[in-house]
Amino acid sequence: MKNLASVLLIILVCCICGCVSSSLPLTSNLNDFVIMGINTNSADTITYDYQSKIVDGGLRPFSKDKGPSRSGQKGYNQSTSSTLGRMFKEYIENKFTRIDNTSNLRIQLTLDDFWLEEYRSSSAGKEAFAAFFGGEVNYMCVAKMHATLTVQKDGEQTVKKLSASSEDTYIQGYGTGTQTSSYHRGTNSLQHVHARNINKINNKILMLINNQLAELKL
Repeated sequence: MKNLASVLLIILVCCICGCVSSSLPLTSNLNDFVIMGINTNSADTITYDYQSKIVDGGLRPFSKDKGPSRSGQKGYNQSTSSTLGRMFKEYIENKFTRIDNTSNLRIQLTLDDFWLEEYRSSSAGKEAFAAFFGGEVNYMCVAKMHATLTVQKDGEQTVKKLSASSEDTYIQGYGTGTQTSSYHRGTNSLQHVHARNINKINNKILMLINNQLAELKL
C-alpha cells in the first residue's frame, strides 16, 4: 500500500508539472492604491534609474521557506524584472512632471532578489487519495521580493531596503467532486496564481517607494 501511495504521488506530481515551462502571464498594471497615493510633484526636477540583479527567463519555484524544489519541477518562464521596471517608470512619470537626466536629484530602484515558492498544503495521504479516487489538492503559491531605493538629494544619499510578499492558494482538482477546484471554477491556473502574486508584490514595492519619497518631501 505504501508503494502504491508513492506511485500515485509521482503521478500527481507529473500531472501538476505538466503545465510547467510555460510563461507566467505577468501584467504591469498599477493598482488603485498606487494610483490614488500619487501626489504629483511639479516643483522638483529629477532623474531616475532602474537596475536589476534578477534576469528574466526560467525560474524554478522553491518549496516552503526556500526549501528544495519539487522533483520534476521544471519551472516557469517569467519577466518579473522587466515588468517591475515598466511599472516603476510609469509610477515615476506620473508622479514627477519635471524629469531631466542632468538633474542632481536622483532616484534609483534596484531589484535585489525575487523568488517563488510552491508547495502543497494538503497532506500526502489526501494527495494520494485524490489521484486515485478523485478530489482536490491544495497548493500554496508564494512570491517574495527584496529591493533597494536610493535617493540622492541635496548632496545626501538615502538608502531604503524594501521587502514585499504575497501568497494565494491553488486548488488542483482530479476526477469527480471537484466543483471548488481552480479548474472547475474557471478562474485560475497555477500560472495565473503566480502572476497575480507577482503583480501584488510589484505594487507593494511601489507603495513603499511612494511612502519613502513622501518622507523625503518629494
